[in-house]
Amino acid sequence: MKHRATRSGRPRGLVPAAMVVAALGLWALAAAVVALAMPDDASTAGAAPPTSAPFALVDSPNADELAAPGEFGTEPPATDVLPSESPTGAGEAAPATKRLADVMSGDTVLRVGDSGLPVKFVQQRLNMAGIETPENSQYDAATEASVNRLQEKFDLNRSGRLNRYTLNTLLHVTERGPALPAECLAGTVLCVDKTQKIVRLVIDGAPEITLDARFGAFGSATDEGAFTVYDKRADDWSEEFGVPMQYSLYFSGGQAIHYSDFFAEEGYTGASRGCVNTRDLDATATMFDLVDEGTAVFVYQ
Repeated sequence: MKHRATRSGRPRGLVPAAMVVAALGLWALAAAVVALAMPDDASTAGAAPPTSAPFALVDSPNADELAAPGEFGTEPPATDVLPSESPTGAGEAAPATKRLADVMSGDTVLRVGDSGLPVKFVQQRLNMAGIETPENSQYDAATEASVNRLQEKFDLNRSGRLNRYTLNTLLHVTERGPALPAECLAGTVLCVDKTQKIVRLVIDGAPEITLDARFGAFGSATDEGAFTVYDKRADDWSEEFGVPMQYSLYFSGGQAIHYSDFFAEEGYTGASRGCVNTRDLDATATMFDLVDEGTAVFVYQ
């Protein structure tokens, strides 16, 4: 490109080095002032609370970029389709690892074939949510199945891919991190988490059995608080509702933790009349055998 001469004889568009240095100095000062003025936990209006430091993946370069999720539980259908990607050809650089911030903004999704710290972060969070997942930093078939299970629980598109809606939901249900409530840490406790839709049999602070759960619908909500198992029946029947209640552990009035054929068949599209339903028959039977009358039950959100 040709430069027109100025009156000083210097080509127009060329700036003295001293002026460049001065401009860069002013730019750096302005950037520092802006950085100091921004809050550490900046988020968009209506966003879910930011992830707290104790529960973030400490070695993730993107853990501090998760402060602006979208709204929890508002996923429209078919929004997680990743733009087409051409495979890397000979002599081309390998694609950069995807960032969680880009997933949250909707620019990309995590799916089978992805790897790295963002994937490990997701795997850790799935385990916190009671969905057992290998933490190998590889978005493999097992991770896809775990994400699919999370999506089913919270009425999201069951694609197995991690889009912004699924990531936001995962962050929401694991806000407390891996720690269980204090009420669940001593002795044997049936720890019922209504936020994660999970029942855990916890013995001396360690979860021994973890089961998917569903609860009472509006108008017949499952009671919350501290209870004890006052009765247990391996093969019970509800006279009021005319349904089987296998491996029932009664803890509050007529409410019990029990296996439900309906839950096993229809999933989270239905609800109970107040009981805590499980859908894994064998695991529920094992839990039933390990729990005695008088065992503590703690139901919380």
